[in-house]
Amino acid sequence: MDDQLMLIYNGIVISWFAFFVSVGCLLGIVVSCILRLVQRKSVSDVFIVTMLSVPLGLFFGRILYCLFSNELLSGFDEYINLTNGGFGLFGVMLGVFFAVVIACKVFSCGQVGELLDCIVPGGTLAITIGRFATRFTTSEIGYPVDFKLFTVYDVKENVYNLAIFDLDGTFEAIILIICLFTFFYTRHKKASPGLTSLVMLALHGTNQVLMDSMRADPLMLGINNFIKISQIIGILCCISILVYFMIISAKKDRFSKFHMISIPIILVSIFLGVMGEYRVGSTNYISKHLLMLLGMLMLDWLTLVFAFKSVTVRQTDAVEAKSQSQAYSRQEIPEPVQRYPNGSHSRTSSRNNGFYSEESGSNSSNGNRKIDYENLKHELDKLNI
Repeated sequence: MDDQLMLIYNGIVISWFAFFVSVGCLLGIVVSCILRLVQRKSVSDVFIVTMLSVPLGLFFGRILYCLFSNELLSGFDEYINLTNGGFGLFGVMLGVFFAVVIACKVFSCGQVGELLDCIVPGGTLAITIGRFATRFTTSEIGYPVDFKLFTVYDVKENVYNLAIFDLDGTFEAIILIICLFTFFYTRHKKASPGLTSLVMLALHGTNQVLMDSMRADPLMLGINNFIKISQIIGILCCISILVYFMIISAKKDRFSKFHMISIPIILVSIFLGVMGEYRVGSTNYISKHLLMLLGMLMLDWLTLVFAFKSVTVRQTDAVEAKSQSQAYSRQEIPEPVQRYPNGSHSRTSSRNNGFYSEESGSNSSNGNRKIDYENLKHELDKLNI
């Protein structure tokens, strides 16, 4: 199945896939701008990141694809030829991250984590639309299956191939909903920025582990086509973020029973993923990937649980710091005591005109001042006030 074309005009060729990807990117920018307004920040930050993300995302995405693609690229001209496509999504995400860092550090667009939190949901929307739009291309096709749900018919081979793009798009849509919920939840809890971005990266990582396992055209690491690079990057992202959330959530409670139970669950989830990927002698997609799906769902569940537990801990820390600051500001700081050569602490002088009487003496060190209202009234009467 060739890429389906939308328009050919004066040598300009536009495919349906390119059209929907462009629409997804535009909608993603709109969503990011709305979320930036929710943060009460300038939407120009989003446009700066967008302009930086285009060259950086294309550069890193193309490098990842060229390094681990099964296609034989003959020379440098094919490496820089972008018309035929071919980009690694994790490379594009890396380029967007660098764009956000440059925007914050060079163009003073605020905090990196806060800006990422409004860029990530928009990017996830673009990924979701792009996944569904892959139906118009020849990529993201799985192996032949004996069922018709989530499949595409191959006329030449007269078989039904698994439509990875439909599954991938569905999971990405779920991740988008979770990201939006996390964004507004952390805003409500006034938690530290960056949590939405970490949650998205972890969930996307487990999704790529599952999707690349079913693809017929994954990016391979090059060791006898045995290791898929997206699976390695995805599982490393998920595990590292999960461990980070566990450490943050254990900051107050130390390692609770739930933390101890979670460690073997993580190990079992990884084992189930490996068994699903390299299970020998199984050609049925359902039986082969059911264990992997179960393992990835357990990792996603643990990630969300510890992510929201870390939100609670961060909010508690912020409340305690604020209460301590208020308590310190309420402390009465004694006024300086004027010491005289004879060692006394008397602070009565001609400057107070008798309006103040002070507790003084060698044993008095606080110098508390009290207003003598009778002398003050007497002086005001003299002035006819």
